[in-house]
Amino acid sequence: MLRLIIADDEKIIREAIGKLINWGDYGIELIATCKDGIETFDMICDEYPNIVLTDIKMPGLSGLELIKKAHEIDPDIEFIILSGYGEFEFAKQAMEFGVKHYLLKPINENKIIDAIQKAKIDITKKQALKKLQCEKELLSNQFQTIIKKQFIIETLACKTDSENTIQRYSDLFEFQYNAFSLYYISYLEEYNLTEFVDRLTNLCETYRYCICFNVLYVKNTAIFIINTNDGVDFTLFNSTILSWKFAKMSVNFSCEQLKLNNIKDLFRKLIPNIKRYQKVFLVEDNKTLKEIYNYTAVLEKADEISKDIFIDSELLAQRIADCFSTVEDTEFAKTLASKLAVQVITNMNSLQPHDLSQYFKNVNDCNNVDNISDITINELSLIISETDRDSVQYKNYIEQTLQYVSQHFSDPNLSLKWISENYIFMNVNYLSKQFYKETGGKFSAYLNRIRMEKAKELLVNYSTSKVCMIAKQVGFGENSQYFSQAFKKYTGQTPKEYSETSQNAHAE
Repeated sequence: MLRLIIADDEKIIREAIGKLINWGDYGIELIATCKDGIETFDMICDEYPNIVLTDIKMPGLSGLELIKKAHEIDPDIEFIILSGYGEFEFAKQAMEFGVKHYLLKPINENKIIDAIQKAKIDITKKQALKKLQCEKELLSNQFQTIIKKQFIIETLACKTDSENTIQRYSDLFEFQYNAFSLYYISYLEEYNLTEFVDRLTNLCETYRYCICFNVLYVKNTAIFIINTNDGVDFTLFNSTILSWKFAKMSVNFSCEQLKLNNIKDLFRKLIPNIKRYQKVFLVEDNKTLKEIYNYTAVLEKADEISKDIFIDSELLAQRIADCFSTVEDTEFAKTLASKLAVQVITNMNSLQPHDLSQYFKNVNDCNNVDNISDITINELSLIISETDRDSVQYKNYIEQTLQYVSQHFSDPNLSLKWISENYIFMNVNYLSKQFYKETGGKFSAYLNRIRMEKAKELLVNYSTSKVCMIAKQVGFGENSQYFSQAFKKYTGQTPKEYSETSQNAHAE
């Protein structure tokens, strides 16, 4: 049942509303009636209601102040405003906090029930959206776990240069735009590894650092990666690690930290250091060690398949089945399936990583090589059959949206809401969902990419003294600092660094 609070400074009104309706018949539990805004806010903090029916004018905290404070701690609460004649201006201010329901006094039972039913519908939609977001986040996390393992396996299998593998995977990692610190902790015995990882996890939480990649373990050396920010002093963090003692510790371990500006530089530094070993351990989320071997021959066969993915469906199915036919280890079969999917993402520009999240989950949940092979065949065949290899066709209103963005991205106030209301004449929520469905990404990410790519073009031709001008031309208005931050997040370089690097390359 949903939980309801009624707030009104007039006792007769709040008690009448509380007793007028049999709330249980409508799936509502009346948990409190409150006489003023302060009492209501305290009750909200203690009882977490779903709906608050409140007068707009109350002592202590007005209804408007109550809504504002409550919105800060729980934006999902649905408010129904009770307002008297002449108070509608207050009600309009409340709309800024998402309030959609108000009742004009005097009120009757039917009006209250109607408002409650509408609020219930809004709550149900929010709960369904949250559930969907949680499911997507879970799939995304599973996807990240799989590709991290797959990345290490592939780079170990590369006979010569790993650059192509690094290039292919870099855009798939969720932490791709950060700067990083790469750590090597040497002389760490394997029997102390689990406790070390536990301590490291807690230490990073204390300092609010993020361990971006699974901890790797090679020849008594733990390797981990954390995000870094400019100007952060790691002295205390590093000395804490070096101060750790373990029960069976035979020798003090050493700590080497390397700071790198982007994900590609990071892996260019890391991969050669672990590639020379036949076997590498990856510490999984449950702290167990996963042995990673070099399966070069089978992976090369997968490369051949993925390079020619637009082949006859029957031939594709046969070639995938042949690829799996020599595999006996289930875990490696999952790796093989992941590799094929990643290659498809790379070779088909219309796809985004999240398009295959459910596929990765199905593969990961499977414990039979033949079933994994079947899942892979079915998924890749379906994708290829539904994809136009020459171009991506969008619905007309999506094409119009993309065209409008290409012509007006310099407008700092450009938004999907404005386009929907003033150009497409369509409900913004519907347009947003259709944009995501059609393009595979959010509108904000698409607009940012258009702006950043245009900024990259301009920085090649202009000196860094023109950053303010470029920021304005690509839609950041007068806020050049925000532009610089967004540009570094997108490219891994500041505008100045990118301009100098690009101009030097052209000079050569």
